[in-house]
Amino acid sequence: MREIIFQGKRIDNGQWVTGNLVMVTNGETLERYPTIVISYNHDTFDWHEVIPESLGQFTGLLDKNGKEIYESDVVKHEFEGECGPYEHRDTVEYHEGAFYPVCEKPGNEFEVIGNIYENPDLC
Repeated sequence: MREIIFQGKRIDNGQWVTGNLVMVTNGETLERYPTIVISYNHDTFDWHEVIPESLGQFTGLLDKNGKEIYESDVVKHEFEGECGPYEHRDTVEYHEGAFYPVCEKPGNEFEVIGNIYENPDLC
C-alpha cells in the first residue's frame, strides 16, 4: 500500500514541504485553507499553510533517480522511435483514480525535471 502524502509550497517562505494534508478553517471568517502537517515520531508536529495551487499528491512511485513523483510534476522519458531515440515530456495528473502519465510499466524510465507551478515553460 502506498503512503498518502502531499507536497506544497509554504506561504511564509516559499519552501516545499511534504506531509499530511489538512484543511484548516479560520474561526472568524470560516475560510478554509490547506495546511501540510509534518509529524516527528508522532510526538511533535509542524503546521505549514501552503499555496493551494502548489498542492500535489504523491503517486507512490519514484523516478529513475529515486526521486518521489508527485501530481503536477513534469516528467521526461525517452523512447526509441523509427528515426532513433526521442524525448517526451508530460505533466503528472490525477484522473479517474490513477496518476497519468506515470505507470509501472517495464521500460518506462521517467525522470522528474520540475513541476507546473515553478516551471510552466517545461509543459
